[in-house]
Amino acid sequence: MSLDYYIYFQVLSLLLATANYRRLKAFNLQSFTFLIYIACVVEIAGFKFKQHHEINYLVYNIYLLFSTPLQLFLFYKMLMPVKLQEKIFILISAGALLFIVINFFAFQGINIFNTYSLTLGMLLNIVFSVLILVKRFLFEENITNFFNHPYLWINAAILIFSLGTLVVLGLQHYIEANKIQINNKNAYRQIMPILNVILYLAYSYAFLLCRQTLS
Repeated sequence: MSLDYYIYFQVLSLLLATANYRRLKAFNLQSFTFLIYIACVVEIAGFKFKQHHEINYLVYNIYLLFSTPLQLFLFYKMLMPVKLQEKIFILISAGALLFIVINFFAFQGINIFNTYSLTLGMLLNIVFSVLILVKRFLFEENITNFFNHPYLWINAAILIFSLGTLVVLGLQHYIEANKIQINNKNAYRQIMPILNVILYLAYSYAFLLCRQTLS
């Protein structure tokens, strides 16, 4: 079955996460296996809909419902907030999840792509990935070579992906209105797959680092 090229990178990342599940568990990253699995299912389903010239935003909206809590849980495990930090993290996460659920059922609804939820999710990704990078690699002296630490690659990739997604999302209407193209294709549809490749390649490398560290 032929798929969009970036989906293969997602599948590769899923295979590596599955193969190294025990090692990911040692870094509190085992939930990535489920997160990437959901992403693969959604992207393959979306690809099949596209082949039949159908646009089914419900699939992607449901993805936001299920992927966001997993993403926040992973941030929590990497950040390991304590006391007041933990309360603030839980409050922000609960508020964000509540908004995404309400947006799904009431605001934008199930048949329109939930851009508000996506934007909120990307903003949370940026904030929490930066906090993890700062906490883990500026204030913790026990990490001697941060280039070999999985958290660096994961959160740096999330930061790049989320910033890129926000920029592209913000310019989407401008791109469509002015018919901006790259290699004779819509610029939005060219940039997002590249961002996905960067994200999942970094995930894959991080999972391999987990294996090397514990081998």
